[in-house]
Amino acid sequence: MRRSTANRVAEFSSLGTFRQTSCPVTSWYTSLIAVVVTALAATPCPCHSAILTVTEDGSGGYATLWEALEVVENGDEIWVGPGYLDESTDDGQVRELSLWGKSFTIRGQGSGPDATTIAYLKMYLSGNVVIENVTFTSSCSPLTLQDWESPAFALEVRNCIFRDNGLDGCSIGGAAIETRVNGDVHASSVVIEDSIFEGHDSSDAVGGTIYSDADLRVTNSVFVRNSCGGIWGATMEIDGCLFWDNVGNAIIAYGEHDIRNSTFWHNEAQSAIYTISGHPDQSKIRNCIIGRTIGGYGLECTGWVEVTCCLLSFNDLGNWGHCVPLPNSGVVYDVDPMFCDEDTGDFALRPDSPCLPGFLGGRECELIGAYPLGCGVSPTVGTSWGLLKLQFR
Repeated sequence: MRRSTANRVAEFSSLGTFRQTSCPVTSWYTSLIAVVVTALAATPCPCHSAILTVTEDGSGGYATLWEALEVVENGDEIWVGPGYLDESTDDGQVRELSLWGKSFTIRGQGSGPDATTIAYLKMYLSGNVVIENVTFTSSCSPLTLQDWESPAFALEVRNCIFRDNGLDGCSIGGAAIETRVNGDVHASSVVIEDSIFEGHDSSDAVGGTIYSDADLRVTNSVFVRNSCGGIWGATMEIDGCLFWDNVGNAIIAYGEHDIRNSTFWHNEAQSAIYTISGHPDQSKIRNCIIGRTIGGYGLECTGWVEVTCCLLSFNDLGNWGHCVPLPNSGVVYDVDPMFCDEDTGDFALRPDSPCLPGFLGGRECELIGAYPLGCGVSPTVGTSWGLLKLQFR
């Protein structure tokens, strides 16, 4: 429930005492403080956030997320309890909410993101929004961001699952997350960490599971069994991600991009990665495994790309399409990366893997791929939360 203004003033007045200075505290100064405190009691304070609580039975104040979102104010947090929240309209359609200019946080209160499921909800956003520890399902671009109502936006997604989004009506844009930038692409940003994107279908759409015109950074995340590809974007940084068993390009990058320490395996597309760049300094692919692309190339390029310390193996049309690597760049071809068990989704490495740190393709390379040594001997580093969830949920 929202805390009252009186409670906020009480919190303000209890913050502590004023530090003593060499100047005496005069009566006019004391009076001024009294006037300020009185004014605060009569005016809502924007500097203290409220906590709105959503529970399945409504005991926390709200029974659905959309009810809390309709009253959310800048700086508020919405705590969502475990359970399945059907956010659909009375006639069973996806509920769409316009939250232009609002800045707030949504936090799932369950033991993991799969404990709190938000279904049939689409949010239009343009403020600064943080979302943690929830699952979004059965929608079309549940997170849709635009800068048309504000100069810039910022989205942070952590420890979330996006599953089975992309219902009829998704025509263009990301099935899970879509951003549209009308102004400076570097002014707005999207950060995604430790999340899973699974089972998205946009048979009537183009634009991937994520479509982003903004600065995009995705780390330690998994894209699996999506029939609309992975990520389409302009300026992007991809680090420590797995793209496995998708239909459509795992990545289409048409601006400045740095793709590193990631594994692309058994994706069906014209190419696993397609890059468009006018200068090699703007297009970097480093320490990646790119293999078993069905019906396509491992890597396809228009323009320049700098590829270092990568393994490209067993891609149907060849490892390269319109790209030529630099000599001694640490790129090797058609070599088994020695995964622990690719059939079950365990893409950690065996002790004899050529992708472990060492000398490769004419140069010294750090770890190649998304996951380190993970079987055969005691692993030195655990696999990511995303991979473990795929294997054991």
